[in-house]
Amino acid sequence: MKILLSFIHPVPSQPPQRFTISKTSLNTIEVQWSPVSPRSIHGVLSGYRVYYNMKSPFHSSAGKNVNVNASVTSVKITSLDSNAEYVVKVAALTKKGAGPYSDELKAKTTEDGKRMKLFVTVRGLFTLQSKVKIILP
Repeated sequence: MKILLSFIHPVPSQPPQRFTISKTSLNTIEVQWSPVSPRSIHGVLSGYRVYYNMKSPFHSSAGKNVNVNASVTSVKITSLDSNAEYVVKVAALTKKGAGPYSDELKAKTTEDGKRMKLFVTVRGLFTLQSKVKIILP
């Protein structure tokens, strides 16, 4: 008699924490997060997926994903258009797939690349808007 054991590794049940966009330039944003809680991984953490997409009535695309390994908690997204708004979110990955995404952050690059606006949507319940001016060296 043969017994086959199969283990199901579900996806993480929580998104990474403390998700921020820490700085921007003319065409680059840096996305940072804290690791997902070990209790919500439910398997072996294989990495993180950062999703971003330009928001524009004239631009329609499915967005892009940047996958990084489990030890990485920040990524620079380059080659962005200046004076454009982007939606960014991050999820933890296991072999089974991606868990839930974090709350969305929207960052708007400017023509000079030295300022950005942040808009935070908290689980679709309400929107908190805050203007942030970042001066780069």
